[in-house]
Amino acid sequence: GTISDNYGIFTAIDFIDTMQKLDPIYKLLIAGYCANERIFRKLIKRIENKPYVKLIGGDHRVPHQEIIQYMREADYGLICYEINPSIENCFPTKIFEYMANQLPIIIQNYEPWASFCEKHSAGIEIDFHSFSPRNLSDSIKTGTYYTHGIPEEVFWKHDEGKLLKLVEDIQS
Repeated sequence: GTISDNYGIFTAIDFIDTMQKLDPIYKLLIAGYCANERIFRKLIKRIENKPYVKLIGGDHRVPHQEIIQYMREADYGLICYEINPSIENCFPTKIFEYMANQLPIIIQNYEPWASFCEKHSAGIEIDFHSFSPRNLSDSIKTGTYYTHGIPEEVFWKHDEGKLLKLVEDIQS
């Protein structure tokens, strides 16, 4: 998707550095486009000499279907957005995409995102700036997710009526 410091790219790298020190099984795949040249250069610098971090795209767009395929092959998805006024009232599309593909999520413990994931047993909520790597690793290895299947509310069909009503109201 979109690679940005607001969306937690550097938090994700710090996170995987920490987990990698605990166990070399932890790896990070970054797939997407970074429109900000300064952030892109910083990203390249931060991941050099880290064979456990792979970047696909970065300076060019990655087709959405390709990103979905990476999700389907992943063990976990990360949502470690930096909470600030520009995103505090947003709900990341990534949550819906990860859940629609039954990808367990390691998510910033920010309401309402974390409670939505918890409601559907979709993953683990943590504070990316203060967590126990050992406890998290144990949770990752023993976690059970999506015990009731993929929630219907992650698909557009769930909100189709609301959207159609809104369009109808705008047109009248």
